[in-house]
Amino acid sequence: MIAWRQGHYGLAAVAAGAIGYQTGMAVDERCDFAQHARVRRPQPPDKKKDLKMPRHVYLSLFGRSVSGSVAESLINNGHLRGTLTCTDPACCTNGASSMSAEWRQHAVRARARELAELDDMPNAGWRLNHVARLAERAADAARTANEVLAETNIKDRLPERSFRSLATVADAIRAHGDRRAS
Repeated sequence: MIAWRQGHYGLAAVAAGAIGYQTGMAVDERCDFAQHARVRRPQPPDKKKDLKMPRHVYLSLFGRSVSGSVAESLINNGHLRGTLTCTDPACCTNGASSMSAEWRQHAVRARARELAELDDMPNAGWRLNHVARLAERAADAARTANEVLAETNIKDRLPERSFRSLATVADAIRAHGDRRAS
């Protein structure tokens, strides 16, 4: 099985046994098909000249990409900078500035690193526990991030409840698998 159009949910699907997941890099992690359709609508001829994909920066903690303005607001916040900045020198040699400037490459490298980390774990129980703990950390950080975003003119918010739900479901699947194994 391959999970389609997923962010953190794709990572959870892989932890539960999927062979992989697909995502439109920096676009479809939110499964917001209405917004996706609005963005893809044909533009009047004068606007076609400036066809350029807007910058979306992948934030591993949230398992999704956010607009460049959201990423800048969050990464420039002292409480969040350390948890959101990519620290892998093979991916982002200059930390936050590399994440922003090389946002496409960062998204691919970070996702590959996350999948490799799951692959190194000995069994599905460990993988699901890992995903659940990641989702819990994402939920806690999302609360702080949403407070930061509320202080700006940016209307985007991160789905704290979705992260908490993912943690609950991953733990439930893991517990169900543990009961079947015993």
